[in-house]
Amino acid sequence: MPDMFDVFPVLAALITENDLYFFLLVVAAVGLGLYIRRFSGDKKGGRADRMMKEYKTLDRAALDSIPDDQLVDAVVANLMAKLDTKNPDDYSVIPLLSRGRCAVYSIWLTCNQLNAAGLAGYLGGRAGRFAELSADGLELIGAQQTSRIIREILDARTRRPQALTLLEEELKNAIAQERPLELCREYIRANPDEFLDV
Repeated sequence: MPDMFDVFPVLAALITENDLYFFLLVVAAVGLGLYIRRFSGDKKGGRADRMMKEYKTLDRAALDSIPDDQLVDAVVANLMAKLDTKNPDDYSVIPLLSRGRCAVYSIWLTCNQLNAAGLAGYLGGRAGRFAELSADGLELIGAQQTSRIIREILDARTRRPQALTLLEEELKNAIAQERPLELCREYIRANPDEFLDV
C-alpha cells in the first residue's frame, strides 16, 4: 500500500513528521473540545432553560399551580426570561419591575451566590450589585436580621474591611435562622398580583 507521502510528494516536502504529530494533536484537542461542549451541562435545554420557557408568562392560574418547592425558582425563571438574550444585564431590568419581583430576584441571587462563591466572591462579582436591593428585599419579606447584616457588610466594606470575616459568619447564621427563600415563597403566595404578567 502506498504511503501518503508517496501519493503526494509535495506534502512530504512541506510536512515533517513532527508537524504531522502536531497537526494530529490539534485535531484531537479540537475534537475533545467539541465533545465536551456538546455534552456539558451548559447546553440549551437544561433545567433553567426549560423553566424559563415554561414560566415565560405568569398569570394567576399558572402561579397558583406551581408547587411550593419550585415557586421561587419559577418566579426567577420568569424574570430571567425578560432579559435580553444577547445582553442579559439583569441589573438594568430587574430593579424596574415590581417591588416584590425585585426583592425575590435579589434575595434568590444573593443566597445562591453566597452559597456558591462566599461573601468575597459575591461582593466582587456581578451579583454584588444587588446587595443593597437584597437588603431592601429582605426587609420587605421580614428577614430583618439578614437585612441588617447585609447593610453592615456594605458599610464595613469601605470603613472596616477586617470585620467582613466575622460578618460573613453572622450572615450565614442569619440566613440559616430566617430562611429568606422560604419567606420569599410566603411573600409570593401572599402577594400574587406583584408577580403576574397578565
